Amino acid sequence: MPAITGTFSGVIMTQSAIAIPEQPLHALVIAAVSGHHTAPDTPWDDAKLVYCGMGDLIAGNGMQSGYFHNEHTNGDTTSGTFEATVAMSGLESKVEGVWNLVSGTGKFSGITGGGKFQARSTTPVTVEMTWEGEYALPN
Repeated sequence: MPAITGTFSGVIMTQSAIAIPEQPLHALVIAAVSGHHTAPDTPWDDAKLVYCGMGDLIAGNGMQSGYFHNEHTNGDTTSGTFEATVAMSGLESKVEGVWNLVSGTGKFSGITGGGKFQARSTTPVTVEMTWEGEYALPN
């Protein structure tokens, strides 16, 4: 399996929260983020990423899961899921978790793989991420 590493910079396109009344500061949050990867010498370099995450947070801390979709520069796509923990410190959130590739198109048809990521908010509407992992394509 080829190893891959990269970074991502993006903006929050939309975000909504619903307060859960059974406990103070408990909320269900959904957000969509869009941006581009930097991953030199890999098919992920300059790929556009859109991910949608759902969080169950108490005072800004908790779990997040969701889906991601990469559009590579040649038009082929890769998609998958992620699960993570979220921790707030002031206005900055830190997210650490795992990602799994579940589908692809074109030269990525049949792709599998996964890895780890770390993300953080750099402003109320921007996100930076580092990621690593590996992938495999069918023979």
